Amino acid sequence: MAKNGPKKNLDNYGKGAVLAPFCSLHKRYSRNLVILLRGLTGPFKAVISLLETAGITSGPVFRPTHTGKPGEKALSTRSIANVVKRYAEKIGLDPARFSGHSLRAGGMTTAYLAGKSEADIMRQSGHKSVAVARGYFRYQDTADTNATVGLF
Repeated sequence: MAKNGPKKNLDNYGKGAVLAPFCSLHKRYSRNLVILLRGLTGPFKAVISLLETAGITSGPVFRPTHTGKPGEKALSTRSIANVVKRYAEKIGLDPARFSGHSLRAGGMTTAYLAGKSEADIMRQSGHKSVAVARGYFRYQDTADTNATVGLF
């Protein structure tokens, strides 16, 4: 993997894009985890639009902007946390309860509630311990997760 950023395959948007996420713990781009985004709707379309509009062809996807142009380096973890907190507050939530790590928990929870297996989620997140991975699932005891639904 190039030091300046993740490998991207954006030649065929219809099939998706492969992005190697940066691992802040190991300070490198992951060799074994990729995000495969499919289709031209929702998040995939937003990322493709961002890359095309900003003229990003390699390196980090999310970057700070100065004078309207993206920088070369990735957003800092502090910057990501500030963005998450700002948007949490805009929708009436307590920003003190959120951080950049909330994105990781939200992604893992969404995958779990969508029926993805714990093994698949752990493979994507890089967790080795089921107990630690389960700590990222943020759900309430609702119809989606209540074991008694459908029993009576």
